[in-house]
Amino acid sequence: MFRLARTLHYTVQDLLDHLGEDELDLWVAFDQIEPLPDSWLETGTIASTVFNMLRSSETAPQRPIDFIPHSHKPRERQHVSLMQAHLNMVVPKT
Repeated sequence: MFRLARTLHYTVQDLLDHLGEDELDLWVAFDQIEPLPDSWLETGTIASTVFNMLRSSETAPQRPIDFIPHSHKPRERQHVSLMQAHLNMVVPKT
């Protein structure tokens, strides 16, 4: 939910105020098919590409994840039902 709020330039509360449950469900489904942008991964991809183009033959190549701070490294994707359960704890169904 926080990534969606960041992507849409909302606070989480604004997101909850502006999106209905049906639209939020659609965003969750869309994220499963076409993941929302991850600015850390995008930056790591650029950094590793530049690094690997300029490195010497004695230097090991780097991967995008090598340039992402530990606290921002991607986690395993959650199943939709688990995300929905977490969402239902925050936003009770009416």
